Amino acid sequence: MLNSTDPFMISIKNNSSVNTRHIPVWLVGLIGCVITSLVLIFIANNKNSLAYQSFHTATEKISGEIEDQFKTSTRAVYHLASFYQGDDSITRDEFNHYVEGFIKHYPEIHALEWIPRLFHKQRALYERQQSAYKHNFHITQKHVDNGMIPASKRDIYFPVTYIYPMQGNESAFGFDLASNKDRRIMIEQAIINNDVTISSGIKLVQEKGNSHSVLIALPITQQDKVSQTIDDVHLKGIVLGVYRINSIMSTIGRLIDFRHFNIQITDQSKDSENTLLYQHTKIKLSKNNLHYTQLLKIANRQWRVEISSDPKLFGAYTITDYLIIIVIGLGFTALLIAYIRLIHTSGEQSYRISEQLAHAVNMRRDYERKLIESNSKLEALSLEDSLMKIANRRAFDDYIMDEWKRAQRSGAPLSLILADIDNFKKFNDKYGHVVGDQCLRKVADAFKDVIKRPSDLVARYGGEEIAVILPETTSDGARKVAESIRLAVIEQCIPHGDSDVRSVVTISIGVTVVVNVSDFTVAEIINLADDALYTAKQNGKNRVEHVLADNRSTVIEDKTRTTLDKRLK
Repeated sequence: MLNSTDPFMISIKNNSSVNTRHIPVWLVGLIGCVITSLVLIFIANNKNSLAYQSFHTATEKISGEIEDQFKTSTRAVYHLASFYQGDDSITRDEFNHYVEGFIKHYPEIHALEWIPRLFHKQRALYERQQSAYKHNFHITQKHVDNGMIPASKRDIYFPVTYIYPMQGNESAFGFDLASNKDRRIMIEQAIINNDVTISSGIKLVQEKGNSHSVLIALPITQQDKVSQTIDDVHLKGIVLGVYRINSIMSTIGRLIDFRHFNIQITDQSKDSENTLLYQHTKIKLSKNNLHYTQLLKIANRQWRVEISSDPKLFGAYTITDYLIIIVIGLGFTALLIAYIRLIHTSGEQSYRISEQLAHAVNMRRDYERKLIESNSKLEALSLEDSLMKIANRRAFDDYIMDEWKRAQRSGAPLSLILADIDNFKKFNDKYGHVVGDQCLRKVADAFKDVIKRPSDLVARYGGEEIAVILPETTSDGARKVAESIRLAVIEQCIPHGDSDVRSVVTISIGVTVVVNVSDFTVAEIINLADDALYTAKQNGKNRVEHVLADNRSTVIEDKTRTTLDKRLK
Protein backbone atom coordinates (compact mmCIF):
# COMPACT_ATOMS: atom_id res chain seq x y z
CA MET A 1 0.00 0.00 0.00
CA LEU A 2 1.14 3.55 -0.71
CA ASN A 3 1.55 6.05 2.10
CA SER A 4 -1.43 8.40 2.32
CA THR A 5 0.91 11.34 2.89
CA ASP A 6 2.52 10.87 -0.53
CA PRO A 7 1.85 14.12 -2.46
CA PHE A 8 1.34 12.11 -5.65
CA MET A 9 -1.49 10.17 -4.00
CA ILE A 10 -3.02 13.31 -2.44
CA SER A 11 -3.52 14.77 -5.85
CA ILE A 12 -5.36 11.59 -6.83
CA LYS A 13 -7.55 11.29 -3.77
CA ASN A 14 -8.55 14.95 -4.09
CA ASN A 15 -8.98 14.76 -7.83
CA SER A 16 -12.25 16.65 -7.58
CA SER A 17 -10.23 19.84 -7.04
CA VAL A 18 -8.04 19.27 -10.09
CA ASN A 19 -9.42 19.56 -13.62
CA THR A 20 -7.42 16.69 -15.16
CA ARG A 21 -9.57 16.63 -18.29
CA HIS A 22 -7.44 19.43 -19.69
CA ILE A 23 -4.20 17.34 -19.59
CA PRO A 24 -3.51 16.35 -23.27
CA VAL A 25 -2.87 12.64 -23.78
CA TRP A 26 -0.31 13.36 -26.50
CA LEU A 27 1.71 15.47 -24.02
CA VAL A 28 1.87 12.55 -21.57
CA GLY A 29 2.98 10.24 -24.40
CA LEU A 30 5.65 12.72 -25.52
CA ILE A 31 7.01 13.09 -21.98
CA GLY A 32 7.09 9.29 -21.59
CA CYS A 33 9.00 8.88 -24.87
CA VAL A 34 11.51 11.61 -23.90
CA ILE A 35 12.14 10.02 -20.49
CA THR A 36 12.54 6.57 -22.09
CA SER A 37 15.03 7.98 -24.59
CA LEU A 38 17.05 9.72 -21.89
CA VAL A 39 17.18 6.58 -19.74
CA LEU A 40 18.12 4.50 -22.80
CA ILE A 41 20.94 6.87 -23.73
CA PHE A 42 22.26 7.04 -20.15
CA ILE A 43 22.27 3.28 -19.53
CA ALA A 44 23.54 2.38 -23.01
CA ASN A 45 26.35 4.94 -22.86
CA ASN A 46 27.36 3.75 -19.41
CA LYS A 47 27.43 0.08 -20.41
CA ASN A 48 29.14 0.76 -23.74
CA SER A 49 31.73 2.86 -21.93
CA LEU A 50 32.46 -0.03 -19.57
CA ALA A 51 32.71 -2.38 -22.57
CA TYR A 52 35.21 -0.11 -24.29
CA GLN A 53 37.16 0.30 -21.04
CA SER A 54 37.31 -3.49 -20.63
CA PHE A 55 38.46 -3.88 -24.26
CA HIS A 56 41.04 -1.12 -23.88
CA THR A 57 42.41 -2.67 -20.68
CA ALA A 58 42.71 -6.09 -22.36
CA THR A 59 44.41 -4.65 -25.46
CA GLU A 60 46.82 -2.57 -23.37
CA LYS A 61 47.73 -5.76 -21.55
CA ILE A 62 48.35 -7.64 -24.82
CA SER A 63 50.45 -4.76 -26.20
CA GLY A 64 52.40 -4.54 -22.94
CA GLU A 65 52.99 -8.30 -22.90
CA ILE A 66 54.41 -8.17 -26.46
CA GLU A 67 56.85 -5.43 -25.45
CA ASP A 68 57.75 -7.12 -22.14
CA GLN A 69 58.20 -10.52 -23.78
CA PHE A 70 60.77 -9.17 -26.24
CA LYS A 71 62.64 -7.23 -23.56
CA THR A 72 62.71 -10.33 -21.36
CA SER A 73 63.82 -12.58 -24.21
CA THR A 74 66.76 -10.33 -25.10
CA ARG A 75 68.31 -11.15 -21.71
CA ALA A 76 69.66 -14.35 -23.26
CA VAL A 77 71.55 -12.35 -25.91
CA TYR A 78 73.01 -9.99 -23.28
CA HIS A 79 74.12 -12.88 -21.07
CA LEU A 80 75.68 -14.69 -24.03
CA ALA A 81 77.52 -11.47 -24.93
CA SER A 82 78.87 -11.22 -21.37
CA PHE A 83 80.01 -14.84 -21.65
CA TYR A 84 82.03 -14.06 -24.80
CA GLN A 85 83.27 -10.71 -23.54
CA GLY A 86 85.21 -12.41 -20.79
CA ASP A 87 86.68 -15.36 -22.73
CA ASP A 88 88.19 -15.60 -26.23
CA SER A 89 88.62 -19.39 -26.31
CA ILE A 90 85.12 -20.85 -25.81
CA THR A 91 84.69 -24.34 -27.24
CA ARG A 92 81.59 -25.69 -28.97
CA ASP A 93 80.75 -27.88 -25.97
CA GLU A 94 81.13 -24.96 -23.56
CA PHE A 95 78.88 -22.85 -25.79
CA ASN A 96 76.20 -25.58 -25.99
CA HIS A 97 76.28 -26.16 -22.24
CA TYR A 98 75.94 -22.44 -21.48
CA VAL A 99 73.03 -21.65 -23.82
CA GLU A 100 71.06 -24.86 -23.18
CA GLY A 101 69.46 -23.35 -20.07
CA PHE A 102 68.35 -20.23 -21.95
CA ILE A 103 66.68 -22.27 -24.71
CA LYS A 104 64.73 -24.23 -22.09
CA HIS A 105 63.78 -21.12 -20.12
CA TYR A 106 62.78 -19.09 -23.20
CA PRO A 107 60.86 -21.43 -25.58
CA GLU A 108 60.32 -18.54 -28.00
CA ILE A 109 64.06 -18.56 -28.86
CA HIS A 110 64.54 -20.73 -31.94
CA ALA A 111 68.34 -20.70 -31.72
CA LEU A 112 71.34 -18.88 -30.21
CA GLU A 113 74.47 -18.45 -32.35
CA TRP A 114 78.09 -17.30 -32.20
CA ILE A 115 79.26 -15.68 -35.45
CA PRO A 116 82.91 -14.59 -35.63
CA ARG A 117 84.18 -11.95 -38.07
CA LEU A 118 86.64 -13.49 -40.61
CA PHE A 119 88.82 -11.90 -43.26
CA HIS A 120 89.29 -13.73 -46.55
CA LYS A 121 92.86 -14.69 -45.70
CA GLN A 122 91.50 -16.64 -42.69
CA ARG A 123 88.87 -18.56 -44.66
CA ALA A 124 90.88 -21.60 -45.70
CA LEU A 125 92.20 -22.28 -42.19
CA TYR A 126 88.76 -21.70 -40.69
CA GLU A 127 87.10 -24.19 -43.09
CA ARG A 128 89.75 -26.83 -42.32
CA GLN A 129 89.16 -26.37 -38.58
CA GLN A 130 85.37 -26.69 -38.93
CA SER A 131 85.72 -29.78 -41.14
CA ALA A 132 86.62 -31.69 -37.96
CA TYR A 133 83.03 -31.12 -36.90
CA LYS A 134 81.34 -31.41 -40.32
CA HIS A 135 82.95 -33.27 -43.21
CA ASN A 136 83.84 -31.16 -46.24
CA PHE A 137 82.74 -27.96 -44.46
CA HIS A 138 82.41 -24.72 -46.46
CA ILE A 139 81.23 -21.22 -45.64
CA THR A 140 77.91 -21.05 -47.53
CA GLN A 141 75.41 -18.65 -48.99
CA LYS A 142 71.88 -19.06 -50.30
CA HIS A 143 71.37 -19.89 -53.99
CA VAL A 144 68.50 -18.48 -56.08
CA ASP A 145 66.74 -21.86 -55.91
CA ASN A 146 66.86 -21.64 -52.06
CA GLY A 147 69.63 -24.23 -51.85
CA MET A 148 72.97 -23.66 -50.10
CA ILE A 149 76.22 -23.26 -52.07
CA PRO A 150 79.83 -22.33 -51.12
CA ALA A 151 80.06 -18.59 -50.41
CA SER A 152 81.50 -16.30 -53.06
CA LYS A 153 84.84 -14.66 -52.41
CA ARG A 154 84.54 -11.44 -50.40
CA ASP A 155 86.79 -9.44 -48.07
CA ILE A 156 84.87 -10.20 -44.85
CA TYR A 157 82.67 -13.14 -43.76
CA PHE A 158 80.32 -13.63 -40.82
CA PRO A 159 79.77 -17.44 -40.78
CA VAL A 160 77.48 -19.13 -38.24
CA THR A 161 80.01 -21.17 -36.22
CA TYR A 162 78.26 -22.24 -33.02
CA ILE A 163 74.50 -22.79 -33.03
CA TYR A 164 72.25 -24.37 -30.44
CA PRO A 165 70.18 -26.39 -30.88
CA MET A 166 71.82 -27.87 -33.95
CA GLN A 167 68.87 -30.18 -34.67
CA GLY A 168 66.58 -28.47 -37.15
CA ASN A 169 69.17 -25.74 -37.83
CA GLU A 170 71.79 -27.77 -39.73
CA SER A 171 71.47 -25.66 -42.89
CA ALA A 172 72.36 -22.50 -40.94
CA PHE A 173 75.74 -23.93 -39.83
CA GLY A 174 78.42 -22.12 -41.85
CA PHE A 175 75.93 -19.67 -43.44
CA ASP A 176 77.61 -16.32 -44.12
CA LEU A 177 75.34 -13.51 -42.88
CA ALA A 178 77.35 -11.02 -44.93
CA SER A 179 76.13 -12.78 -48.11
CA ASN A 180 72.59 -11.45 -47.51
CA LYS A 181 71.99 -7.71 -47.92
CA ASP A 182 69.40 -7.36 -45.12
CA ARG A 183 71.46 -9.36 -42.63
CA ARG A 184 74.64 -7.42 -43.50
CA ILE A 185 72.79 -4.12 -42.92
CA MET A 186 71.59 -5.42 -39.55
CA ILE A 187 75.17 -6.36 -38.57
CA GLU A 188 76.45 -2.90 -39.57
CA GLN A 189 73.67 -1.20 -37.56
CA ALA A 190 74.47 -3.34 -34.51
CA ILE A 191 78.16 -2.41 -34.73
CA ILE A 192 77.38 1.32 -35.12
CA ASN A 193 74.81 1.27 -32.27
CA ASN A 194 77.03 -0.98 -30.11
CA ASP A 195 73.79 -2.39 -28.70
CA VAL A 196 71.09 -4.95 -29.38
CA THR A 197 69.74 -4.59 -32.92
CA ILE A 198 66.67 -6.37 -34.33
CA SER A 199 66.32 -7.30 -37.99
CA SER A 200 63.23 -6.79 -40.12
CA GLY A 201 60.91 -9.77 -40.55
CA ILE A 202 62.77 -12.55 -42.35
CA LYS A 203 62.40 -16.16 -43.47
CA LEU A 204 65.19 -18.27 -42.00
CA VAL A 205 67.48 -20.30 -44.22
CA GLN A 206 66.60 -23.32 -42.05
CA GLU A 207 62.84 -22.49 -42.04
CA LYS A 208 60.51 -24.55 -44.23
CA GLY A 209 57.18 -22.90 -43.34
CA ASN A 210 55.83 -19.37 -43.99
CA SER A 211 56.22 -17.96 -40.48
CA HIS A 212 58.28 -14.82 -39.88
CA SER A 213 61.22 -14.54 -37.54
CA VAL A 214 63.55 -11.79 -36.38
CA LEU A 215 67.26 -11.83 -35.60
CA ILE A 216 68.55 -10.06 -32.49
CA ALA A 217 72.27 -9.24 -32.76
CA LEU A 218 74.82 -7.80 -30.33
CA PRO A 219 78.46 -7.08 -31.37
CA ILE A 220 81.39 -8.46 -29.35
CA THR A 221 84.58 -6.36 -29.21
CA GLN A 222 87.85 -6.51 -27.38
CA GLN A 223 87.66 -5.35 -23.74
CA ASP A 224 86.71 -1.65 -23.38
CA LYS A 225 86.86 -1.12 -27.14
CA VAL A 226 84.09 0.12 -29.45
CA SER A 227 83.93 -0.75 -33.16
CA GLN A 228 82.26 1.40 -35.76
CA THR A 229 82.77 -0.70 -38.93
CA ILE A 230 82.75 -4.41 -39.81
CA ASP A 231 86.48 -4.34 -40.64
CA ASP A 232 87.49 -2.71 -37.33
CA VAL A 233 90.38 -4.60 -35.72
CA HIS A 234 88.67 -4.57 -32.31
CA LEU A 235 85.60 -6.47 -33.54
CA LYS A 236 85.52 -10.17 -32.58
CA GLY A 237 82.12 -11.08 -33.99
CA ILE A 238 78.46 -11.05 -32.96
CA VAL A 239 76.13 -13.12 -30.82
CA LEU A 240 72.77 -13.74 -32.42
CA GLY A 241 69.37 -14.84 -31.18
CA VAL A 242 66.80 -16.24 -33.60
CA TYR A 243 63.22 -15.53 -32.49
CA ARG A 244 60.04 -16.84 -34.14
CA ILE A 245 57.23 -14.28 -33.90
CA ASN A 246 54.60 -17.06 -33.77
CA SER A 247 56.38 -18.71 -30.82
CA ILE A 248 56.52 -15.42 -28.90
CA MET A 249 52.79 -14.81 -29.49
CA SER A 250 52.03 -18.41 -28.47
CA THR A 251 53.82 -17.76 -25.16
CA ILE A 252 51.71 -14.64 -24.63
CA GLY A 253 48.60 -16.60 -25.69
CA ARG A 254 49.12 -18.93 -22.74
CA LEU A 255 48.80 -15.91 -20.44
CA ILE A 256 46.03 -14.05 -22.27
CA ASP A 257 43.06 -15.60 -24.09
CA PHE A 258 43.20 -14.44 -27.75
CA ARG A 259 39.81 -15.94 -28.70
CA HIS A 260 38.00 -12.59 -28.57
CA PHE A 261 40.57 -10.66 -30.62
CA ASN A 262 41.92 -10.26 -34.13
CA ILE A 263 45.60 -9.29 -33.85
CA GLN A 264 47.97 -8.00 -36.51
CA ILE A 265 51.59 -6.87 -36.11
CA THR A 266 53.41 -5.01 -38.89
CA ASP A 267 56.94 -3.57 -39.03
CA GLN A 268 56.72 0.21 -39.64
CA SER A 269 60.49 0.83 -39.52
CA LYS A 270 62.07 2.91 -42.30
CA ASP A 271 63.87 -0.06 -43.86
CA SER A 272 60.69 -2.17 -43.87
CA GLU A 273 57.73 -1.74 -46.21
CA ASN A 274 54.97 -2.43 -43.66
CA THR A 275 56.05 -6.07 -43.42
CA LEU A 276 53.37 -8.27 -41.89
CA LEU A 277 55.01 -10.09 -38.96
CA TYR A 278 52.02 -11.78 -37.34
CA GLN A 279 48.29 -12.20 -37.95
CA HIS A 280 45.69 -13.83 -35.72
CA THR A 281 42.12 -13.85 -37.07
CA LYS A 282 39.48 -15.67 -35.03
CA ILE A 283 36.28 -13.60 -35.03
CA LYS A 284 34.08 -12.03 -37.69
CA LEU A 285 33.86 -8.30 -37.08
CA SER A 286 30.75 -6.13 -37.35
CA LYS A 287 30.56 -2.58 -38.69
CA ASN A 288 30.85 -1.07 -35.20
CA ASN A 289 33.82 -3.16 -34.10
CA LEU A 290 36.25 -2.01 -31.42
CA HIS A 291 39.71 -1.13 -32.69
CA TYR A 292 43.04 -0.46 -30.95
CA THR A 293 46.33 0.64 -32.48
CA GLN A 294 49.67 1.03 -30.67
CA LEU A 295 53.16 1.78 -31.98
CA LEU A 296 55.80 -0.13 -30.03
CA LYS A 297 59.50 0.79 -29.95
CA ILE A 298 61.31 -2.56 -29.77
CA ALA A 299 65.04 -1.76 -29.72
CA ASN A 300 65.69 -0.22 -33.19
CA ARG A 301 62.34 -1.36 -34.68
CA GLN A 302 58.98 0.41 -34.85
CA TRP A 303 56.14 -2.14 -34.71
CA ARG A 304 52.47 -1.37 -35.19
CA VAL A 305 50.08 -3.54 -33.16
CA GLU A 306 46.44 -3.53 -34.30
CA ILE A 307 43.77 -5.33 -32.24
CA SER A 308 40.08 -5.57 -33.13
CA SER A 309 37.07 -7.19 -31.52
CA ASP A 310 33.27 -7.30 -31.53
CA PRO A 311 31.72 -4.96 -28.90
CA LYS A 312 29.20 -7.66 -27.97
CA LEU A 313 32.00 -9.84 -26.61
CA PHE A 314 32.72 -7.17 -23.98
CA GLY A 315 29.14 -6.55 -22.85
CA ALA A 316 28.17 -3.64 -25.10
CA TYR A 317 24.46 -3.10 -25.66
CA THR A 318 22.84 -5.15 -28.42
CA ILE A 319 19.64 -4.49 -30.37
CA THR A 320 17.80 -6.81 -27.95
CA ASP A 321 18.90 -4.71 -24.97
CA TYR A 322 17.67 -1.54 -26.67
CA LEU A 323 14.33 -3.15 -27.48
CA ILE A 324 13.82 -4.27 -23.88
CA ILE A 325 14.34 -0.73 -22.56
CA ILE A 326 12.10 0.74 -25.27
CA VAL A 327 9.33 -1.76 -24.47
CA ILE A 328 9.63 -1.01 -20.73
CA GLY A 329 9.58 2.76 -21.37
CA LEU A 330 6.67 2.63 -23.78
CA GLY A 331 4.81 0.25 -21.50
CA PHE A 332 5.24 2.66 -18.63
CA THR A 333 4.04 5.53 -20.83
CA ALA A 334 0.99 3.51 -21.93
CA LEU A 335 0.14 2.78 -18.31
CA LEU A 336 0.42 6.46 -17.49
CA ILE A 337 -1.90 7.41 -20.37
CA ALA A 338 -4.39 4.75 -19.34
CA TYR A 339 -4.27 6.03 -15.81
CA ILE A 340 -5.04 9.62 -16.84
CA ARG A 341 -8.00 8.47 -18.90
CA LEU A 342 -9.40 6.25 -16.19
CA ILE A 343 -9.29 8.87 -13.40
CA HIS A 344 -12.19 10.60 -15.20
CA THR A 345 -14.53 7.67 -14.58
CA SER A 346 -14.31 7.17 -10.86
CA GLY A 347 -12.13 8.41 -8.03
CA GLU A 348 -12.15 4.98 -6.42
CA GLN A 349 -11.31 3.21 -9.66
CA SER A 350 -8.52 5.69 -10.42
CA TYR A 351 -7.14 5.10 -6.93
CA ARG A 352 -6.81 1.37 -7.63
CA ILE A 353 -5.15 2.11 -10.95
CA SER A 354 -2.79 4.52 -9.23
CA GLU A 355 -1.68 1.71 -6.96
CA GLN A 356 -0.87 -0.42 -9.99
CA LEU A 357 0.92 2.50 -11.58
CA ALA A 358 2.93 3.13 -8.41
CA HIS A 359 3.85 -0.56 -8.39
CA ALA A 360 5.01 -0.23 -11.98
CA VAL A 361 7.05 2.84 -11.02
CA ASN A 362 8.65 0.91 -8.18
CA MET A 363 9.43 -1.98 -10.55
CA ARG A 364 10.98 0.48 -12.97
CA ARG A 365 13.07 2.01 -10.17
CA ASP A 366 14.03 -1.50 -9.08
CA TYR A 367 15.12 -2.33 -12.60
CA GLU A 368 17.19 0.85 -12.86
CA ARG A 369 18.76 0.18 -9.42
CA LYS A 370 19.66 -3.38 -10.45
CA LEU A 371 21.15 -2.08 -13.70
CA ILE A 372 23.30 0.41 -11.76
CA GLU A 373 24.36 -2.34 -9.31
CA SER A 374 25.25 -4.63 -12.23
CA ASN A 375 27.34 -1.90 -13.80
CA SER A 376 29.13 -1.34 -10.47
CA LYS A 377 29.85 -5.08 -10.14
CA LEU A 378 31.12 -5.16 -13.72
CA GLU A 379 33.51 -2.30 -12.98
CA ALA A 380 34.75 -4.10 -9.81
CA LEU A 381 35.29 -7.31 -11.78
CA SER A 382 37.59 -5.43 -14.17
CA LEU A 383 40.13 -5.29 -11.30
CA GLU A 384 39.80 -8.96 -10.26
CA ASP A 385 41.25 -12.09 -11.86
CA SER A 386 38.23 -14.23 -12.75
CA LEU A 387 40.03 -17.54 -12.15
CA MET A 388 42.05 -16.97 -8.97
CA LYS A 389 39.65 -14.44 -7.36
CA ILE A 390 42.55 -12.15 -6.48
CA ALA A 391 43.62 -8.81 -7.95
CA ASN A 392 44.59 -8.89 -11.63
CA ARG A 393 47.64 -7.41 -13.39
CA ARG A 394 45.91 -4.06 -13.95
CA ALA A 395 45.19 -3.71 -10.21
CA PHE A 396 48.79 -4.75 -9.43
CA ASP A 397 50.28 -2.12 -11.77
CA ASP A 398 48.09 0.64 -10.26
CA TYR A 399 48.74 -0.38 -6.64
CA ILE A 400 52.52 -0.78 -6.86
CA MET A 401 52.79 2.63 -8.54
CA ASP A 402 50.71 4.22 -5.71
CA GLU A 403 52.77 2.50 -2.99
CA TRP A 404 56.03 3.43 -4.72
CA LYS A 405 55.00 7.10 -4.67
CA ARG A 406 53.83 6.85 -1.05
CA ALA A 407 57.13 5.21 0.02
CA GLN A 408 59.06 8.02 -1.67
CA ARG A 409 57.16 10.56 0.42
CA SER A 410 57.35 8.67 3.72
CA GLY A 411 60.83 7.14 3.34
CA ALA A 412 59.45 3.73 4.38
CA PRO A 413 60.75 0.48 2.80
CA LEU A 414 58.77 -1.29 0.09
CA SER A 415 58.86 -5.08 -0.31
CA LEU A 416 57.75 -7.18 -3.29
CA ILE A 417 57.27 -10.96 -3.45
CA LEU A 418 57.17 -12.71 -6.85
CA ALA A 419 56.26 -16.42 -6.80
CA ASP A 420 55.98 -19.05 -9.53
CA ILE A 421 54.48 -22.56 -9.34
CA ASP A 422 57.22 -25.16 -9.91
CA ASN A 423 56.82 -27.48 -12.93
CA PHE A 424 53.31 -26.15 -13.64
CA LYS A 425 53.48 -27.03 -17.32
CA LYS A 426 54.15 -30.68 -16.36
CA PHE A 427 51.18 -30.45 -13.96
CA ASN A 428 48.88 -29.26 -16.77
CA ASP A 429 50.22 -31.90 -19.14
CA LYS A 430 49.59 -34.69 -16.60
CA TYR A 431 46.27 -33.67 -15.06
CA GLY A 432 44.72 -31.39 -17.70
CA HIS A 433 43.81 -27.69 -17.72
CA VAL A 434 40.62 -28.09 -15.64
CA VAL A 435 42.61 -29.55 -12.72
CA GLY A 436 45.31 -26.96 -13.47
CA ASP A 437 42.77 -24.16 -12.94
CA GLN A 438 41.70 -25.78 -9.65
CA CYS A 439 45.36 -25.87 -8.61
CA LEU A 440 45.75 -22.16 -9.38
CA ARG A 441 42.72 -21.33 -7.22
CA LYS A 442 44.02 -23.41 -4.28
CA VAL A 443 47.46 -21.77 -4.50
CA ALA A 444 45.77 -18.34 -4.55
CA ASP A 445 43.74 -19.36 -1.47
CA ALA A 446 47.00 -20.25 0.33
CA PHE A 447 48.32 -16.76 -0.41
CA LYS A 448 45.10 -15.15 0.90
CA ASP A 449 45.29 -17.24 4.09
CA VAL A 450 48.73 -15.79 4.87
CA ILE A 451 48.27 -12.18 3.72
CA LYS A 452 45.95 -10.48 6.22
CA ARG A 453 47.00 -6.81 6.38
CA PRO A 454 44.57 -4.49 4.56
CA SER A 455 47.52 -2.58 3.08
CA ASP A 456 49.02 -5.71 1.43
CA LEU A 457 47.92 -6.81 -2.05
CA VAL A 458 47.92 -10.31 -3.59
CA ALA A 459 47.68 -10.21 -7.40
CA ARG A 460 48.02 -12.52 -10.37
CA TYR A 461 51.12 -11.27 -12.16
CA GLY A 462 50.76 -13.52 -15.19
CA GLY A 463 50.15 -17.22 -15.94
CA GLU A 464 51.15 -19.15 -12.81
CA GLU A 465 53.02 -16.18 -11.29
CA ILE A 466 51.59 -14.45 -8.19
CA ALA A 467 52.87 -11.17 -6.73
CA VAL A 468 52.49 -9.75 -3.21
CA ILE A 469 53.04 -6.05 -2.48
CA LEU A 470 54.09 -5.41 1.15
CA PRO A 471 54.25 -1.67 2.01
CA GLU A 472 56.33 -0.59 5.01
CA THR A 473 57.77 -4.10 5.45
CA THR A 474 61.34 -4.79 6.53
CA SER A 475 63.69 -7.44 5.15
CA ASP A 476 63.01 -9.91 8.01
CA GLY A 477 59.27 -9.36 7.78
CA ALA A 478 59.17 -9.91 4.01
CA ARG A 479 61.21 -13.14 4.26
CA LYS A 480 58.95 -14.48 7.02
CA VAL A 481 55.86 -13.75 4.95
CA ALA A 482 57.42 -15.42 1.88
CA GLU A 483 58.39 -18.52 3.87
CA SER A 484 54.87 -18.72 5.38
CA ILE A 485 53.39 -18.59 1.87
CA ARG A 486 55.74 -21.33 0.63
CA LEU A 487 54.76 -23.62 3.55
CA ALA A 488 51.05 -22.79 3.15
CA VAL A 489 51.16 -23.96 -0.48
CA ILE A 490 52.85 -27.24 0.54
CA GLU A 491 50.20 -27.73 3.24
CA GLN A 492 47.53 -27.62 0.53
CA CYS A 493 48.86 -31.11 -0.40
CA ILE A 494 48.00 -30.77 -4.07
CA PRO A 495 49.36 -33.97 -5.70
CA HIS A 496 52.02 -33.46 -8.41
CA GLY A 497 53.33 -36.78 -9.73
CA ASP A 498 55.64 -35.23 -12.35
CA SER A 499 57.36 -32.68 -10.09
CA ASP A 500 61.14 -32.90 -9.81
CA VAL A 501 60.94 -31.25 -6.37
CA ARG A 502 58.30 -33.03 -4.24
CA SER A 503 55.22 -35.18 -4.70
CA VAL A 504 53.01 -32.16 -4.08
CA VAL A 505 52.77 -28.73 -5.72
CA THR A 506 55.48 -26.29 -4.56
CA ILE A 507 56.44 -22.72 -5.39
CA SER A 508 59.66 -20.79 -5.82
CA ILE A 509 59.75 -17.25 -4.43
CA GLY A 510 61.87 -14.19 -5.12
CA VAL A 511 61.79 -11.35 -2.56
CA THR A 512 63.15 -7.84 -2.94
CA VAL A 513 63.17 -5.25 -0.16
CA VAL A 514 63.94 -1.70 -1.30
CA VAL A 515 65.09 0.54 1.55
CA ASN A 516 65.61 3.77 -0.38
CA VAL A 517 62.74 3.72 -2.89
CA SER A 518 63.83 6.99 -4.53
CA ASP A 519 66.88 5.19 -6.02
CA PHE A 520 64.75 2.75 -8.03
CA THR A 521 61.96 2.77 -10.59
CA VAL A 522 58.97 0.44 -10.31
CA ALA A 523 60.32 -1.61 -13.25
CA GLU A 524 63.68 -2.03 -11.51
CA ILE A 525 62.00 -3.21 -8.29
CA ILE A 526 60.03 -5.81 -10.27
CA ASN A 527 63.20 -6.89 -12.11
CA LEU A 528 65.02 -7.38 -8.79
CA ALA A 529 62.21 -9.66 -7.55
CA ASP A 530 62.22 -11.49 -10.90
CA ASP A 531 65.98 -12.07 -10.69
CA ALA A 532 65.58 -13.42 -7.15
CA LEU A 533 62.84 -15.75 -8.43
CA TYR A 534 65.12 -16.90 -11.25
CA THR A 535 67.85 -17.63 -8.68
CA ALA A 536 65.36 -19.65 -6.59
CA LYS A 537 64.53 -21.70 -9.68
CA GLN A 538 68.20 -22.25 -10.50
CA ASN A 539 69.02 -23.28 -6.93
CA GLY A 540 66.57 -26.17 -6.88
CA LYS A 541 63.09 -24.58 -6.64
CA ASN A 542 60.74 -24.76 -3.59
CA ARG A 543 62.76 -22.06 -1.86
CA VAL A 544 62.89 -18.34 -1.08
CA GLU A 545 65.67 -16.14 -2.47
CA HIS A 546 66.07 -12.60 -1.17
CA VAL A 547 67.56 -9.34 -2.49
CA LEU A 548 68.04 -6.37 -0.12
CA ALA A 549 68.37 -3.15 -2.12
CA ASP A 550 70.09 -0.56 0.11
CA ASN A 551 71.08 1.73 -2.74
CA ARG A 552 71.42 1.57 -6.50
CA SER A 553 75.19 0.97 -6.82
CA THR A 554 75.26 -1.80 -4.17
CA VAL A 555 72.34 -3.77 -5.48
CA ILE A 556 73.34 -3.57 -9.14
CA GLU A 557 76.87 -4.89 -8.47
CA ASP A 558 75.59 -7.62 -6.13
CA LYS A 559 72.73 -8.62 -8.39
CA THR A 560 74.91 -8.80 -11.51
CA ARG A 561 77.62 -10.87 -9.82
CA THR A 562 75.21 -13.29 -8.11
CA THR A 563 73.01 -13.79 -11.15
CA LEU A 564 75.88 -14.38 -13.60
CA ASP A 565 77.76 -16.70 -11.21
CA LYS A 566 74.72 -18.87 -10.54
CA ARG A 567 73.61 -19.02 -14.14
CA LEU A 568 77.12 -19.96 -15.32
CA LYS A 569 77.03 -22.91 -12.89
